[in-house]
Amino acid sequence: MVGAFQKDTEAIQNAPDPFLARVTLHLLGLFVIGLIAWATLSYLDKIVVAQGKIVSTEANVMVQPLEMAVIKKMLVREGDVVRKGQTLATLDPTFTQADVQQLESRLAAADAQIARLRAEHDGKPYTVTEDRYGYGTLQHALWRERQAQYTSQMQNFEEKLARLQSNVAKYEMDRQHLNERLKVVREIETMRSTLLASQVGSRLNLLQATSDRIDIERNLVLNQNELQGNRHDLQALLAERDVFIQQWNGKIIEELTTQSNEREALREQLIKARKRQSLVQLDAPTDAIVLEVSPKAAVGSIAKEAEPLFTLVPVGATMEVEASIDARDLAFVQVGDKVRVKLEAYPYLQHGALDGEVATISEDSFTSKDDQARSLFYRVRVKLLTTSLENVPSNFRLIPGMPLAADIKVGERRIITYFLRPILRGVDESLREP
Repeated sequence: MVGAFQKDTEAIQNAPDPFLARVTLHLLGLFVIGLIAWATLSYLDKIVVAQGKIVSTEANVMVQPLEMAVIKKMLVREGDVVRKGQTLATLDPTFTQADVQQLESRLAAADAQIARLRAEHDGKPYTVTEDRYGYGTLQHALWRERQAQYTSQMQNFEEKLARLQSNVAKYEMDRQHLNERLKVVREIETMRSTLLASQVGSRLNLLQATSDRIDIERNLVLNQNELQGNRHDLQALLAERDVFIQQWNGKIIEELTTQSNEREALREQLIKARKRQSLVQLDAPTDAIVLEVSPKAAVGSIAKEAEPLFTLVPVGATMEVEASIDARDLAFVQVGDKVRVKLEAYPYLQHGALDGEVATISEDSFTSKDDQARSLFYRVRVKLLTTSLENVPSNFRLIPGMPLAADIKVGERRIITYFLRPILRGVDESLREP
């Protein structure tokens, strides 16, 4: 009854709330409370995103010439897959081949000379060893000439020795005869002296006997002098012959030692020269992919010593990720953190992602040369736990240099902190304003 006399506005104000509005309001309140509870109790992964690329655990192989040479052939291009031992390029072998031939010639000459010297030292005939350079024939001719020289010299010594030995024998025999005559003459002289004393013989006969004795004694003295002189000459000639033989053999041994050392040095040089000759073919040291060919590597151009001509990436090497993280995120990233690797060439929503974990973190920071701000970053190596993707060709494989994004899971964070942290930071900063 009272409502009938109220105004329309008062009637509206006093009217009860619509049921639907009350339900909606309660639902909104419950939703806000539930949202706050969910944000408080739920967690999200904390992710540090790092840009990087696929790298090989094995270093790239640089193929380069040992010394300066002219490039003769180029047999591969960038992107080619090569096998171990496959020839990549060939260099002009003129210089190395000439060195090898020269050393082979010198070594053959040394071998022939050593064989000749050993034959001379051992007193055996020299056997010619055939070689393409003809050094054996030359050494045989030299051996015959030296043998003739040695034989002639020895014959000369033998003739002189024989003459002196004959003289010594003659003087010794003459001395024996003179001693016998002296004995007889002395007896004659004694007998004539006795006869003269008995006044039977003449003084003239005594003087004649004395004169004969004196002549024989003088001849004995002369004979002794000649005998000693010839004996001295004989000993001197024997010594001279021995010195000649020793000097001859000593010179042979000296030359043999010198040539043996020279031969060993030539062998070492020849090994090096043949190694250099083999390196005129630049071969792949392992199964690899040709990553880069030097722009200077053209037929007819000169390859400088130790200048890389080819850069090879080993095939079959374990791949991993090298990524750069901002220096401000270093405190969050730890070794062993899980990583999700997304290859830019293969969208992860279609092909999936690779799994990995942080293996190493660089001990020092780096700066990019292209970054004007010179921002600091650290390098992270990620060990890949999986290397396959979905919906990719059968020949798919990871190639060094593939760009990627690495999502590093560094922990969890309550969802509500995403809303409260900006507010708390703003309040904290505002309270510090003057």
